[in-house]
Amino acid sequence: MKPTKKKQISQQTKSSFDYLHILYGLIIIAYILIPTFTPNLMALDTNAPKFLTTAILNFVVFILLISFKRERADVVFYGNFFRTNVGLVYAAFLFIVLLSFMKSINVMESVLQFAKVVTVFMAVFNLSVLLNGDLRSVKLIAVIMMGLLLFDAVSVFYYINKFINGEIAAITDIKTVYSNKNILASAIFVKLPFALWLLVFEKAWLKKLAWIALMAGMAATFFLATRAFYLGLFLISVIFLTYYVVVFLRTRKKEVLWLAGSYLSAIAISLLIFSFTQNFLYPGNKTVTTANSLPQVTEAPVGLERHTQGVISQVASIKGTDASAGLRLDAWKWSWQLIKENPLFGVGAGNWKVAILELENQKNDAYIYIYKAHNDFIETTAETGLLGGLLFLSIFVFVLYNFICYFSKNQNNSDILLRSFYLSAAGLVFYGVDAMFNFPADRPEILILFAVFVATSIVADNQAKHQLMERNSISDSSQNSGLTLVKWFGSFLCLGLMAGIIYFHFQNFQSIKNQRIAFQEILSGKLKGPSEKIIKGFPSFPNVSIWGEPISSIKARYLINESKFQEAINCVKNDFTSPYDSRREFYMATAYRSLNKPDSAMLYSQLTYQLKPNYLRNIVVMAELLEQKGEFSKASELMENQLRKNKSPLQAYIMASNLFIKSGKIDKAQSLIGEAMVNFPGDTSVVKQQRFINYKLSIEPHIALYNEAKILFDDKNYTKSLRLLTEFLKKVPNDSNALIMKAFAIYYLKNYHDCILAINEALAVNNKNASLINLRGVCNRMLNHADEACVDFKMAMEMGNQSGITNYGRYCVAK
Repeated sequence: MKPTKKKQISQQTKSSFDYLHILYGLIIIAYILIPTFTPNLMALDTNAPKFLTTAILNFVVFILLISFKRERADVVFYGNFFRTNVGLVYAAFLFIVLLSFMKSINVMESVLQFAKVVTVFMAVFNLSVLLNGDLRSVKLIAVIMMGLLLFDAVSVFYYINKFINGEIAAITDIKTVYSNKNILASAIFVKLPFALWLLVFEKAWLKKLAWIALMAGMAATFFLATRAFYLGLFLISVIFLTYYVVVFLRTRKKEVLWLAGSYLSAIAISLLIFSFTQNFLYPGNKTVTTANSLPQVTEAPVGLERHTQGVISQVASIKGTDASAGLRLDAWKWSWQLIKENPLFGVGAGNWKVAILELENQKNDAYIYIYKAHNDFIETTAETGLLGGLLFLSIFVFVLYNFICYFSKNQNNSDILLRSFYLSAAGLVFYGVDAMFNFPADRPEILILFAVFVATSIVADNQAKHQLMERNSISDSSQNSGLTLVKWFGSFLCLGLMAGIIYFHFQNFQSIKNQRIAFQEILSGKLKGPSEKIIKGFPSFPNVSIWGEPISSIKARYLINESKFQEAINCVKNDFTSPYDSRREFYMATAYRSLNKPDSAMLYSQLTYQLKPNYLRNIVVMAELLEQKGEFSKASELMENQLRKNKSPLQAYIMASNLFIKSGKIDKAQSLIGEAMVNFPGDTSVVKQQRFINYKLSIEPHIALYNEAKILFDDKNYTKSLRLLTEFLKKVPNDSNALIMKAFAIYYLKNYHDCILAINEALAVNNKNASLINLRGVCNRMLNHADEACVDFKMAMEMGNQSGITNYGRYCVAK
């Protein structure tokens, strides 16, 4: 009997759906793995290639989705995403990001930032379509993420073992497949909710494996010594336990207490593992047993203290004076200033690192910038205005709100919607902690987790609304059988936008590959690459490096290095991509000075000083230009003002003291070097400068008297020379050269007893003079003090004095 046509269609549809489920599963896996494991591909960091590959994936997946008849007909593709509160505020946020271009200082940076935001938005959109096909795919995502969490945690344990064995120098060297330790810590922390979700909702072996993954992830978090995540774990633990207290009071189920106990045991065991390792196995913290059998802990090596301390000590180290915490506080304070000045549309998407320099450079004395606010909520508000910041925050608020609303009506753990709301809410809480202290919005491997959480919430909200409509027998008027002309146009518009975004990501990737070459050479202190090659390696987009330096300034570095000064000036003169950076002005000052155009050099050096008043190299250039014009007082005052603000640069002390000497203010020079002797004890350059100043103060005013005495000494008029030397030493006591000449003058006058006294006086100032020791031996021999003479001859001989060697052999060996 042949199957009916209806059954054939049903079987074909079922087969098609099975095929789609497999394909969708593979695409979801691709979304997880590609942003995580894309290597740097010879770029300076992995962000650029990861954004590029994610953008390409978005483009391919979008084409696949609009090609499937099922998805073209499904309302979720064009309607449901924007009918949820999360989807609406996300789309509105995207629009505000675009509007912020009106305030951009650097439009190219805004384009790049917009490309990143749209890339994440499209990942959320595509994932929402994929998950809408079968929300049970959330379990697939959670299992894969748990596996990656275990992989990351085991990798951390492997490198901690290397650290213990001395195979790597510091905890900060641990990064595995990520760009640095902090990104690794973020990746682990934001994956924890997947293990937590499986622990709460799954059964049997998967629940046990989830507990192991949760405990391992927490332990890895402790080992990576990221204080923000210590605080985050504490905060989330309070939230989690409070949630389960509420659940227990409502349900009175023992299972709830078991879950709370499982969580507490995971965090307790992970902390115990870390504490034991930190106290007994870390280098410098290993327990040793002394002769009296009392265990002692050896002192931690310098540079390892913070990252090898216990959790409480590390959290306690968070204070305003701490360098890392201080930088964050400065960034937040300056960001608030930007928000107050630009409340409506901010300073423009991607322009935080450009605009913040107007404030940062008034304090910063180097060209090492923060370039990120270390708080995505604050940075987003500064870039897009109060409305943009509110919309960004609203994504998190509405995800939590949707969970609370659904949970208040349904506590059935087997409900796929409750599970989905739980994962999205828990996930964004963990992500929010990262966003409060770091910048996951610029890290594709973390952003893809954000995309999963947001997409899950959107789909769960849609399906909850459909369930409610079905229960109330309300039809969905938005359903349609295919794409209208408007929707086709929207599809092609999206494809065009995504193609453009791929182009910009590719250009950025090409630039960052060239930036890697330049950055490594700049870091080494020696520019080796030819300027022509470096300049040609940069595409026209973007125009600012990832560390905040204008690309034109990088080019100018290489041109100046090759003495192509006019070309360097031409390269940066009309470039205002980062108007508060000041490298443009400084390189122009340097180039003009090398071209022997001091007036132009001074003009741009002063402009540099206005933008960056604490940059010592420019202050030195200004001082030298003033010195060249004979304006020693202005130059010395400039250096002195710098030292009032910053007492750390040794070069400033030496140069300022020299300028004070040239302007006739030797007392000030002496006071300054006295301060340097305190700040830089034992530094040879400071000691040398102090001697020079002492010479200028004490010896130089009486040098004519010394010179006359020396002329008489050379003419063998020892009596007159001795009289002048005695007079000189009254004015300049303890002058080593005068004391030596005095001793020899007395010797040539054959007053051997007084000569010995003069030698002892000279040796009291400088006891390393072998010639004087030998001369004392000669005087002792002339006075028939043979034993004393041999002692002196032997001492002079051992110091390498040729006369001492001869005299000891002649008068002492035979004896």
